[in-house]
Amino acid sequence: IMTQTLGQEYKISEASVFAERLDQEYNITNYIGELSFFEDIERPYVTAQLVCMDDIGLFEEIGILGSEKIRFTIESVEQVVSGLSFTIELNIVSIIQTNKVGDRSEIYHINLISPHAYRDANKKVSRSYTGKLELIAESILKNHLDVEVDISYTGGWSSAQEPVKVIVPYLSPLESVEWLLD
Repeated sequence: IMTQTLGQEYKISEASVFAERLDQEYNITNYIGELSFFEDIERPYVTAQLVCMDDIGLFEEIGILGSEKIRFTIESVEQVVSGLSFTIELNIVSIIQTNKVGDRSEIYHINLISPHAYRDANKKVSRSYTGKLELIAESILKNHLDVEVDISYTGGWSSAQEPVKVIVPYLSPLESVEWLLD
């Protein structure tokens, strides 16, 4: 599968399904028909939808339950020139739709989400914190979602606000950070 962004073409060089419960990783690179990423300025994570054509029963063998992840390695078609390549892991949230196509083929339409957003849905924060709000938010993201925050672009900026004491009222980590920063 190839896509073009800002004059640059990209391809999925590898895609693998894996999970703790699986004995092996399953390479699905050749089954991908479409991959669409979605970003939202209101949400601090990425979602995606994947369409795969399975004609050998691979997805039935995997037995998708919703605890699996897919690792994509995406590279520039013109890699010799730019060297652009990155890897992204996304959690499978659900199978949106399956369609039988012929006797042995099925099309799978799969919903994906960033791992930290997937973990966020299962955690709640309910405790007190003392410090600057941006440092409390950074701490919540690191401790509850294992997400590193890069604020190097601020050049060492720190808010002028004095340290405060807050009690986070049983919110998910992402909701807690949004609440603190509002």
